[in-house]
Amino acid sequence: MAAGVTDRLWEVSDFVALIEVSERRLESGMTKRYIVYVNDLNNKSVGHLETCPHAKVWGGHTTAAGGWVGPYDSKEEAELAGKMSGKPFHWCGHCSKSK
Repeated sequence: MAAGVTDRLWEVSDFVALIEVSERRLESGMTKRYIVYVNDLNNKSVGHLETCPHAKVWGGHTTAAGGWVGPYDSKEEAELAGKMSGKPFHWCGHCSKSK
C-alpha cells in the first residue's frame, strides 16, 4: 500500500478504506496505474493515469510547486490519497477522458 501525503494523522478509517480498495483491486485484476500530483502553491491535488502526457512532463519528480505520490493500482486508491493530502482533488482533464 502506497502512503499518501497528508497534513493530519491518519485515522483507522483511512487505513481500512485503503485496505478495502487494495482488496477490490486484487480481486478484479486491475492493471492500470495512477499517480497524484499534490500542488502546494495552487492548493490542489490532481490524479493522472501513469501514462498521461501531462504527468510525464515533470517525469514524476518533485517540483517547486509540490510533488508526486503513488503509483496506485486503482482510481479509488489514488483519489483517496489525493484527498488525504488536504488539498482539493480532481482528475486530470486530459487523461480522465481516456478510460
